[in-house]
Amino acid sequence: MGLDTGILIWIQDNMRSAAGDAVMEFFSHSADLSLIWVLIGVVLLPDKRTRRMGLVVLASMALCYVLNDLVLKEIFERPRPFVAIEEYFPLVDAPGYSFPSGHASSSFAAATAILLHNRKAGALAMIYALMVAFSRLYNFVHYPSDVIAGALLGIACAVSVFLIAEKMYPAGGSASGGQ
Repeated sequence: MGLDTGILIWIQDNMRSAAGDAVMEFFSHSADLSLIWVLIGVVLLPDKRTRRMGLVVLASMALCYVLNDLVLKEIFERPRPFVAIEEYFPLVDAPGYSFPSGHASSSFAAATAILLHNRKAGALAMIYALMVAFSRLYNFVHYPSDVIAGALLGIACAVSVFLIAEKMYPAGGSASGGQ
């Protein structure tokens, strides 16, 4: 048994509880289809002070979706843990391939985009992204390496989009996003 599988099984054997199941299912479902993050991005658009932040959130997630779901998952075709390890069952539905985690990539893309514009809001978004990412392990639908790769991809997408936005609309401009 490798480290990836060992960590995942340890979580299943030592952390699962009825209360934990409910909380982790909530975090996982709250980020389904990235709807919570899309909503945050859209809410930021109308205000000139947060418009660039909203655009960076949405563009970062769009880039992440293409790279994560349409490219990398199709290249790696990694089976989900519950397919490979039948002794445990998933708490949420998870179709498709496992690597990298789409929930983690979109959550970290959005949270990083927010963090790059506003440290306080970004810190809260990062905590939320961490909870979503951990929920994917707890719910037995991803390996730790899936979540780590997804998080790193999300961060890279957000930083890339932010740097492009910074060149096009420097901070302090009409679409800055504020501090």
